[in-house]
Amino acid sequence: MSSGNSRHEILRRLKSNPGFAWDAPEHPPEPYHDMMPRPDDLMLAFKSELEAVGGEVYQCSGTPMIVEAISQLLIKLNSPPACCFDATISEVLSSHGINVKPELSCEVAITPCEYLIARSGSVMVTGFSETERAACISSNVHLLVAKGSQLRPFLRDAIESLKLQYPKLPPWVGIITGPSRSADIEKTPVIGVHGPERLIVFVDKDA
Repeated sequence: MSSGNSRHEILRRLKSNPGFAWDAPEHPPEPYHDMMPRPDDLMLAFKSELEAVGGEVYQCSGTPMIVEAISQLLIKLNSPPACCFDATISEVLSSHGINVKPELSCEVAITPCEYLIARSGSVMVTGFSETERAACISSNVHLLVAKGSQLRPFLRDAIESLKLQYPKLPPWVGIITGPSRSADIEKTPVIGVHGPERLIVFVDKDA
């Protein structure tokens, strides 16, 4: 029996059951509306939601302030070399004496992102290569560089913006919400098992 015939047979049996109530709508439902209201302040909502799950957010004004914040953080981490595959970010950081290199063995990874999702405190990232994808999960500390203009209220808004930005979507799109965490073993939460134990977002609020 083909899959199509099997489906019809199952539906026929269900309908013949006196206790079965067929309540499928005659017309398609109205467009989905999120039950959660749109945040009034996207930056405030994003920061609050991400920090609630263990992430960190630094609001900066301009590239020099972001560079200084990253530099100070790396000093606190004993100035380890940072992994970065983005040419623009690497050039800016290198010109300010920050040690970056395109290697996945670094303790710290610095990447750009596509969008910041205010309602959930999530970050949308993309990758056109395996190394770009691996950079988001291979380090102990993941630093993301973002712009205030990348804030979106909901995930669906970020997806729509991504479709407009790329006629052909990147081969990998990821949504990151806070540091990596797992409770696989005896339901005990552990941070940093499958990815970075720290997620830090630097937002240029004026860009």
